[in-house]
Amino acid sequence: MLPDLPLEPVPPGTPGSRVADAAPELQTKARAFASALLGGVEMETGEPVLLHADGACRILSAIGADAQSQAAAYLSQAATQLAKPEEQLTKAFGRELAVLAMESRKLVDVFRVARGVSEQETAQEGKAAIEDMWRRS
Repeated sequence: MLPDLPLEPVPPGTPGSRVADAAPELQTKARAFASALLGGVEMETGEPVLLHADGACRILSAIGADAQSQAAAYLSQAATQLAKPEEQLTKAFGRELAVLAMESRKLVDVFRVARGVSEQETAQEGKAAIEDMWRRS
């Protein structure tokens, strides 16, 4: 069971968070990158995407995920706003983190398709992501 998480975003490097001990600069950089792209962007539910990524990052921290996984929570959301996401994320954060963010994005797309809440275009992208994952496995 997850511990009670605060309702407001926890700033990177907050004492007591695993990110504070791991690599707060990576989370800070990823959040800043995402924030510049996601300001004002909302999910289908009306929740700000950046706030959702903050929550995902807190959950990942609570379960002991490493700094790269926490940064990927931001970058996978930011990827939707980039023209060439894998290329741009690789340039800014390195190949390993870019791949992690892109694969995480594919999972999000699969979940959206499974829930049936996405638009036609997103459904087609999700289907392509599923087919791509099956080809790779």
